[in-house]
Amino acid sequence: MHVRLLREADIDDFWRLRLRGFREEPESFGTSYEEAVGRSMADVTRDFQRDGVIVAGAFSPALVGIAGLERETRHKRRHRATLWGMYVAAEARGQGVGRALVDELVRAARASSGLEQILLTVMAHNEPAIALYKKLGFEIYGTASRAMLLGERAFDEALMRLDLKRPGA
Repeated sequence: MHVRLLREADIDDFWRLRLRGFREEPESFGTSYEEAVGRSMADVTRDFQRDGVIVAGAFSPALVGIAGLERETRHKRRHRATLWGMYVAAEARGQGVGRALVDELVRAARASSGLEQILLTVMAHNEPAIALYKKLGFEIYGTASRAMLLGERAFDEALMRLDLKRPGA
């Protein structure tokens, strides 16, 4: 497996994998497949190229995992970034892909001047993801109750953060 930051040439593969995640794991994402599938590639490319956005990809040899990081653009919040869109294809799970993706994004965050913390939300029922994030130094700092409704089902989100300034983080 090889992990690297994605480039413009990877956008089509990124979007295919992202749509797959929306379709196969609707309870894991705030965006639905139906909302996303109609987006133009020009819009996807524009989002991908926004200032402060980086996306990591794991290849084995095809793209099997993705995760993004977006730094806040407002002056008073530029010390924060949000980890978003983590998805690992079912056939690649259990092989350290998620860890490698987060490690790559944390490395990039540490190289970014003035960035002090990474925030993320994860569905509270997703125990494997929460366990991974905790192993990597993230802490739960709250819960957003009923943060997502999927039909009649409500899902809570765990709010997590990684303090990049904390020793050993």
